Amino acid sequence: FFAGLLNSLPVRVIGIDFPTKQDAANAGLDFPTYRKLVMDGVNADYRSISAQGNKLREMIRNARQIRITSPAGTDFTFSLAAGREIFLDDGIVTEEKAKSKNFAERLASLPAGSVFFAPLETSANGRVVVPKMRCRYQPMNNASFKFKNGMLQNFKADANVECFQETMKPYAGPKEMFGSIWFGINPSLKIMEEGSAHFRPFNAAGMVYLGIGENRVYGGANDSNGGYNFPITNATVTVDGKIVIKDGKLVF
Repeated sequence: FFAGLLNSLPVRVIGIDFPTKQDAANAGLDFPTYRKLVMDGVNADYRSISAQGNKLREMIRNARQIRITSPAGTDFTFSLAAGREIFLDDGIVTEEKAKSKNFAERLASLPAGSVFFAPLETSANGRVVVPKMRCRYQPMNNASFKFKNGMLQNFKADANVECFQETMKPYAGPKEMFGSIWFGINPSLKIMEEGSAHFRPFNAAGMVYLGIGENRVYGGANDSNGGYNFPITNATVTVDGKIVIKDGKLVF
């Protein structure tokens, strides 16, 4: 219902990530550093981002299989679902995008720079390991889990596993089913995760985010009311065997 409502509303949305001291504190960074990181991303060359994003989107569009690995131990594969759109947030809303029937086409972010979509949910298989992440601002490091036919299984972490369980508990439907993927392509956004820092914007070049649960706004089939996203840093991504991201760097 929610996805259908969003798609039917004749609106365009631009989300601006305005740096605040509270956001800086949440990211474990001093405010001047945080502000510079965000504003560098906002002031990126969006025409260049658009060109590279469209190149990646075309590479993905007809792919048979995508594989994501990382030094931490991530190794999983998935496929695309026929007929679903591959979206590009390049910070530019053209007249064509403004008229799209899909809300995700009418959405732009500042800073922008990501290619994202709802894959074939049941196609995901393999292991995901996230060395450093949080749940409600508390450490949930070394999170690991497996996908089998798209379903998340065997979730573990060094601490705060109960936080993840409590967060997911109120949601209904296929909330633990593979739902979405984001590939960051903004070269002016830098990832910071040394010490207590947790600055890993989903649109930073080379950043990969994996989502479970609700994905209908992207044209997916997961009829849920919630989900969860996991960051994968230093990822290597291959599209039908061709490397497009290597150790967290764009190489296409």
